[in-house]
Amino acid sequence: MRYDPITTQRSLWAERLPLVSFLSIAPLLFLLPITHDAIWQIWIGREMLHGAALYSDIIEVNPPLWFWMAIPQAAVGQLLGLESRLVVIGFFVACIIVSLLLSPARYRLPLLVAFAILPLSDFGQREHFTLITTAPYVFLIAARSQESRTAHPWIIGFFAAFGLALKPYFIVVPIALELFAWSKPRIRPETAALAISALAYAVGVLLFAPSYLTEIVPMVRQAYGSFQGHTTNALCFIAFGLALIGAVGRKGAPATRALVITAVAFLPAVIIQGKGWPYHTIPARGFLFLAIAIELFRHRGRPAQDGLLVAAAVLCLQPFGVYQNQFRSQMERHLDGVPRGSSIAVLASNPSLAWPMVDEYGLKWTLREAALWRLEASNGNPALTAALKREVAEDLEVRPDVLIIARRQRMGPAAEALLPVGYLVGYRPKLQTRTFRSYVRLSVRAGGTRQQDERVLD
Repeated sequence: MRYDPITTQRSLWAERLPLVSFLSIAPLLFLLPITHDAIWQIWIGREMLHGAALYSDIIEVNPPLWFWMAIPQAAVGQLLGLESRLVVIGFFVACIIVSLLLSPARYRLPLLVAFAILPLSDFGQREHFTLITTAPYVFLIAARSQESRTAHPWIIGFFAAFGLALKPYFIVVPIALELFAWSKPRIRPETAALAISALAYAVGVLLFAPSYLTEIVPMVRQAYGSFQGHTTNALCFIAFGLALIGAVGRKGAPATRALVITAVAFLPAVIIQGKGWPYHTIPARGFLFLAIAIELFRHRGRPAQDGLLVAAAVLCLQPFGVYQNQFRSQMERHLDGVPRGSSIAVLASNPSLAWPMVDEYGLKWTLREAALWRLEASNGNPALTAALKREVAEDLEVRPDVLIIARRQRMGPAAEALLPVGYLVGYRPKLQTRTFRSYVRLSVRAGGTRQQDERVLD
């Protein structure tokens, strides 16, 4: 038996229902907690808006485009008086609406699930943005393979370029899709848009962020391999396996084939990065989910194979749920009573120990990095340890009001060892928990008497 409710005919139902559905659930998205990485991006945008230099005043391992994009977001947030979380959500809601409008109407319902439900636990990550911006391009390439009429190819090409340029590993995707659409004409508007964007970005990096190539890339090569995650991508690869078995004997539609090619093309990025973090798999899982959903709507009739495809689609939705920071409750105990505007430094190798709580409490971050991620690689590397100690000493010259040191396993002692000799003499202990040890700066008051800073309460 065949089913084909996803047709090529334009209809008010097909065009309007997904958009109306998204607009109806969009207010709920503004209640979401947002990942520490996305909040850190907006913090960088605010700092750059006020004159901070990326890769010197702020140290980041990622290429500059994502942070250049954060500057206008931060500006809008400041103009409207919005907290960082709402800025991130508003930006992504706007991008989802643009992507839905640029995509064929008959695919908007599964796209709605892929954009708003599948990445719910990592809403606001770069890979989420890449999934959103690349989808119209994939459907455009599928239409090209059928020599179907297409609309807005220049816009779609430039829109996709922003997402594909965020990580160098993503270059596999446009190459694979161009091979899929290898037909006349070979130089198409969307291809030209990608090429122009790539050239402009390369020139922009050389002109405005050369230190990324000369300083950050060597730093990443030296130490980033030791900074590992604690999760697994196993479910992603199981989903691909189930989908492969379930697809045996099927000849998918051009859109399905283009989506599968895209999903597979995003897998090298997952493997090369090798961190095991679920958000790295968002594009691969998202496009595989779309391929399965569209194929099941288009054709069903083999219960066993269909069941495998359904199981693969469900696995693509994992992990299901919203972002949760496992260190929030402990960190909030240490931040209790700290006035907004106080300065703070957290010596830890994991950024989620401090973020997004630091931003939510309105505190001033005094370190150049979100976390001391090179701490993992410093063990057994005296040169790296010396460089870290020197950088931490420079950052701590400002004497933050609150100093928090991670004390988990071996990283705790390593973090505390980075402090300049005798540095804690100017601080009093505040609180100690299983994960953190916090200190409050002593202040000099009128009359020259050194006293405890009463602004910060135990």
